[in-house]
Amino acid sequence: MDKLSIINRALGMIGCPPITSPEAPVSKEGKHLVGIFDQCRRELLRRYPWNFAEVWTEVERTTAPAFYYTDAYSLPPQFLRLLWVGDFERPLVDYRLLLQPEPDNRRVIACNNSSAPKMKIGYTADITLYPLWDPLAIKSFAIWLALDAAKNITGQDSQISSLLKLLSEELKDAVAVDGQEQAIREMTWSNVQNARDQAQFGAGFGFADVRGFY
Repeated sequence: MDKLSIINRALGMIGCPPITSPEAPVSKEGKHLVGIFDQCRRELLRRYPWNFAEVWTEVERTTAPAFYYTDAYSLPPQFLRLLWVGDFERPLVDYRLLLQPEPDNRRVIACNNSSAPKMKIGYTADITLYPLWDPLAIKSFAIWLALDAAKNITGQDSQISSLLKLLSEELKDAVAVDGQEQAIREMTWSNVQNARDQAQFGAGFGFADVRGFY
């Protein structure tokens, strides 16, 4: 599966002939789909946290915000959607996605992280290696392209309605299968439970023994 195959699949859905190269499309419909291809891919990937596009990495500390938060970390170039920050099992909950304006012109995660040089995150990346995509997501992508072309080129209400219904059904199936592949996680960390454990078990948790108040 490649860019050409996805575009031609979308063209077939609106009854248009295929193109031979995405670099030099001849038809009006082909030119339109080539022009919107990258944006539509990013829209679909951002819409749902697909497991095939999930990346875990460490990001570097950069210029801190002007106030409130003491740290900021640069987002990766392929970043599309933030999934978790700090630690997979005990993620950070107090953070903001911000824009650092000129001269930096970059998006960052602002938080309080004790000035640590790096921070772990999970995010959805802009994956352009299409053999790595879920086949069901590829089909949804092709429908997404076809729907955009139908709205902006053919303008046929019946075709638009049909594609909208098809996209809704295919996305539902793709998301369901994608979610079923991920193991169900049981969150074992609780700030409230941790405080109660500290009170009950005392010095082992760094607190004096105060049993009786548990």
